[in-house]
Amino acid sequence: FLLPEEEILAQLKKKRLINSESFIMKNNFIKIAASILILVSVFYAGKLSTKNSQENQQENLYAIFLYENDEFKVENPNELITEYTNWAIDLNKKGLLAYAEKLDVDNRNWFGSSTVKNVQSKLTGYFVYSANNYDAAKQIAESHPHTNYGGGIELIQIDKIKAEK
Repeated sequence: FLLPEEEILAQLKKKRLINSESFIMKNNFIKIAASILILVSVFYAGKLSTKNSQENQQENLYAIFLYENDEFKVENPNELITEYTNWAIDLNKKGLLAYAEKLDVDNRNWFGSSTVKNVQSKLTGYFVYSANNYDAAKQIAESHPHTNYGGGIELIQIDKIKAEK
């Protein structure tokens, strides 16, 4: 007797549509990574003090967006999770981390022109942090371990829109 998920995997493997070992490893990695990143981000979001929030509003905010494609390889998911967690903890200790989230890449839709959509890579997560200037923000972005696994990082300064009174 197989559970529905196991039956589907067995059928896909039988038809040679998937390699079950890599599929299961990737599936387990995604579940583990999502759980850990959600836990870390919720924990540290709650730990941010009012002082850090006020500082973040006074300083420049930057966002890094994490992208993955078929070149993104993880041999040891626990190592990746540890590196990402330590990176976020270090940023938070310095009072720079505003928030971070792993994105659910399985539940997404595209709206608008298909010519704008990037089909090469998937946006899988983001971090928002403060820095004194773009060079400092760039140095922080370059220290993120995501590129060690074949991922890409995009750094964008958050443009503060001031409402006129």
